[in-house]
Amino acid sequence: MKQKKKRKVHPVRVLLILLILAGFLFLVIREIIEKQREESIHEDISYLPSHNYDWNKLDNSKGYLTYEDENHTSSFGIDISEHNGDIDFEKIKEEGVEFVFIRAGWRGAVTGYLNKDKRFEEYYEGAKRAGLSIGFYFFSQAVNEEEAIEEADYLASLVKGKSFDLPLVYDYEDFSEGRIEELDGKTRTANALAFLERIAMHNYKGILYTNLNWLRWYYDVKDIIDLDIWFAQYHDVPQYPHPFRLWQYSEEGELEGIEEKVDFNIMFIEK
Repeated sequence: MKQKKKRKVHPVRVLLILLILAGFLFLVIREIIEKQREESIHEDISYLPSHNYDWNKLDNSKGYLTYEDENHTSSFGIDISEHNGDIDFEKIKEEGVEFVFIRAGWRGAVTGYLNKDKRFEEYYEGAKRAGLSIGFYFFSQAVNEEEAIEEADYLASLVKGKSFDLPLVYDYEDFSEGRIEELDGKTRTANALAFLERIAMHNYKGILYTNLNWLRWYYDVKDIIDLDIWFAQYHDVPQYPHPFRLWQYSEEGELEGIEEKVDFNIMFIEK
């Protein structure tokens, strides 16, 4: 009988298949770890009460959250950048918006270059004409304190001469495969503090925008607990027990006057 010819195994093909399988396994394991970590955050913090708010007094009857108790009232607002496109500020004011935080600038997550938001001036003029309270924020990708200070100086230069009554915001967030991805919590905390200290040197009030994940894993809370906090969490009630001034509670807000979905925020105001 004629013997069948043995099939030749190509090492390169085998290696390629193994690499693909390893990559897939890595993604699955990472997703599982992230999910478990997120769940652990809620388990660690969700039972803690807020420092001075009674969440039973939240009211959504107007289509956005309001709050009222013996010591506090609230204001409704949004945060915007060039990604939100055309905005009719008179219309959003009619919809109940009382304040806006406008992105003034940002640092590239890969290049590290400083950039001005393309609609910064346009949004500022529109919000000002509509009589809205205005604040500005900077999207940071600082890898060290020197860059954080540079960002603060850049933001101060952008808002110089403008009329606004809300703080300047340090918005420090991870960006997929960005330049801050590997930074440890100590460095991230130091960068945030350096930015806000520099903003204060320019005689502006600063505030830190952050979320539960960063507070749990990336910031040293004892070093930022006394800062003014703008807390982001898309949940029925916020799960951060320490003082905060603003709560970003939705990224799916819809308003007449803005084509794109927008972040909804509630500001707590002491009477």
